[in-house]
Amino acid sequence: MNHQVSLFTLYLASYSLGASVQNTSIGPNNINAYAPVVGQCTNQEVNGQSVRVAESSLSSEESSWMSKRDQVIQKNWVNYFENVAEDILGLKEHLSNDSKSSFPRVAITSSGGGTRAMLVGAGVFSSFDSHDKTAIENKSGGIFDISSYVVGLSGSSWLVSSLLVNNFPVPSQWAKESINLDTTVFAPGESDAQIVKNYEIFDAQITAKQTAGFNVSLVDLWGRGISYQILNPLASTSYGVDIRLSDFATDQDNLFYTADCPFPILLSTQLFKDESAKASGQPWEMSPFETGSFSPDVNAFVNTGSFGTTFDNLNPVDDTECTKYFDNLGFLFGTSSAAFALSDPGTDLPWEAQLILEKYMNGLEKLTLAPSPNPFYGLITNQNADAKTMYLGDGGLGSWGNIPLFPVLVPERNVDVIFAIDSSNDVNGLPSGNAIVRASNYSALVGVPFPSTPDQSYFDQNPEILQRVTFFGCNETAPTIIYIPNHVISYPTNTSTFQFAYNQTEIEGFLKNSQDMIYGQPGYEDLP
Repeated sequence: MNHQVSLFTLYLASYSLGASVQNTSIGPNNINAYAPVVGQCTNQEVNGQSVRVAESSLSSEESSWMSKRDQVIQKNWVNYFENVAEDILGLKEHLSNDSKSSFPRVAITSSGGGTRAMLVGAGVFSSFDSHDKTAIENKSGGIFDISSYVVGLSGSSWLVSSLLVNNFPVPSQWAKESINLDTTVFAPGESDAQIVKNYEIFDAQITAKQTAGFNVSLVDLWGRGISYQILNPLASTSYGVDIRLSDFATDQDNLFYTADCPFPILLSTQLFKDESAKASGQPWEMSPFETGSFSPDVNAFVNTGSFGTTFDNLNPVDDTECTKYFDNLGFLFGTSSAAFALSDPGTDLPWEAQLILEKYMNGLEKLTLAPSPNPFYGLITNQNADAKTMYLGDGGLGSWGNIPLFPVLVPERNVDVIFAIDSSNDVNGLPSGNAIVRASNYSALVGVPFPSTPDQSYFDQNPEILQRVTFFGCNETAPTIIYIPNHVISYPTNTSTFQFAYNQTEIEGFLKNSQDMIYGQPGYEDLP
């Protein structure tokens, strides 16, 4: 048997599985923890308070959290000026004495691009970290600490998720202790025996979800494989199988609970039957509090802990059948990066693992999309109120571009400055500016303010703009975008989007090059 799985075959893959095989010989490995649970609805759900129409406002939970974050950031701004920056405008005294949130609101966004994007983003994050000695010496350390939001799409959703789970360690430490890139996503193990065992575990976990009455797809298997790589400290016991995004709203041991980290958002694409992602998809954001979209065609959110419940016009269809635990973190960042599930495993898998993989590729209907109940069914303000099922796909497929700018461009979040890290593979593994162009076009389409930025022809005719950090939109009503395109300085970071295995030398090279993009060239030390 040919154990290679063709790119074409995987490109077509995604479907709701029919019959499945339960492997009962697997040991106690939290098999059922992946499966959502259906039970009695909470009073909040019964009273129609788990689903809301956005109406140009944040949720009460995010607003309250951001008030706490503002207090933390005000102190961090003071520390920033003390540690790294020249206070040429006299802001330090102003921030120390002013109790209002009068400082700029900052967001950091990082693009899709598989593991390449995750590592490039980690290097830039490191150069923004106040705990990184080199970053402090180069006067960029502390930017992460004064940021209100951090948003990841596709490969960068892995970065944001892994940092969140591990309580936002210094990225250089995270790269050594919290991820395992020795193997590929489709070959999760150091030996054939370990690969087979992990496939059997993943299959049993996904089968438990299906047995609970939920559709499953190749994306579930993909998310479990990524979890093996980026939730490394948990890999020996559970691969993060029992971690849900909504957990962090109540986890008092996590920095998110105390607002001592930026507000994390993952971005996917919401689709409905017969839609094309590039033509019709909506930006679908996911946070510990809510999941949904500010897109005009959606403009609604559901509590993340209630995601998976069947609602009808804000209310559960059945008060005894509300869903919990649908928001497995690996599943959600798997949807954000689902396009990569179409990649060729690139290795001869053991035949037992191959059989399991092939099971998830039969009856093909859609391009790597994950089905879920539409929480906005019956909501008349929603364009797709008549659809009971929706699909989540790769966040980079939508017309808003490969950088997750939209969630922090919306006026509701009052963001003033956005760092936009672009690790797209447009030309030879490097960005061409297309992500900025698409984001500008989409923002104009939906009526969201966007700063003045070049068109594609300008980027093409002035390639030097892709070799430096560039500010777009200073002194405009729209947020200022600080564009950080991946470019090669000290290490070749233009690797294939479908390369998932990296050794420690390669990882360190990525981190170093990304740091050099911020402060490794003449004049970059004056960036802040």
